[in-house]
Amino acid sequence: MTQESSDRSTSVPHLATGLAVAIVLAGFVVAATVFSVKTPDQPPAEEETLITAVAGITSVVVDSHVVASDLQLGDAGAPVTIIEYADFECQYCRDWHRTTFPALRAEFIETGVVRYVHRDFPLQQIHENSLTAARAARCAGEQNAFWEYGAALYGSDTLETGVLATLASQLGLATGTWEICMAGRAHNAAIARQSQEAIQIGITATPAFVINGRLYEGALSLEQLSAIIAASGN
Repeated sequence: MTQESSDRSTSVPHLATGLAVAIVLAGFVVAATVFSVKTPDQPPAEEETLITAVAGITSVVVDSHVVASDLQLGDAGAPVTIIEYADFECQYCRDWHRTTFPALRAEFIETGVVRYVHRDFPLQQIHENSLTAARAARCAGEQNAFWEYGAALYGSDTLETGVLATLASQLGLATGTWEICMAGRAHNAAIARQSQEAIQIGITATPAFVINGRLYEGALSLEQLSAIIAASGN
């Protein structure tokens, strides 16, 4: 497996030409936006500034909205929405879900403060099993076990095909139904759509979080998340 390039996130590698161009264009859009904010002749914005920093973490406003088909945990009316773009085979995503997510869930999601949304961004060029793992979790979701299966994926140190089937069996899924879903690849379109959105809004690494419309990249600590949630809920 290719060595990951950040201490808090897995960066998007050199993609196929089409995706690479999309990322470059998205980067130009973000860069142009940053420049416009800093132009001295521009009058002060009446609304909140586009780029801010909370707990030392810089965020950029992006256009990302929750839709009915999103995989969600928590109260739909919660004051703060966290959308995570994740790769089940990303080591940083795995570590974050093993250490930080349980506390986030207990302290903020289950208490009605945060609605959490999962979106897939499998980095297939460096994680060869990431797309299959994303599809496996969604097939488990057809049996109301997406979150349990996702936790099992993050809890496993390898995600080869045999492991995915073993996890389905261990969770008590109807494995025949799960295998039919996997063979049909019915969820590939939804995964591709979310991956394309990640590129369009400028995500360059996993995990990445959109919190009340602001993009933060990297495995945020619980302390950082707490500060961002407090600021976002105002």
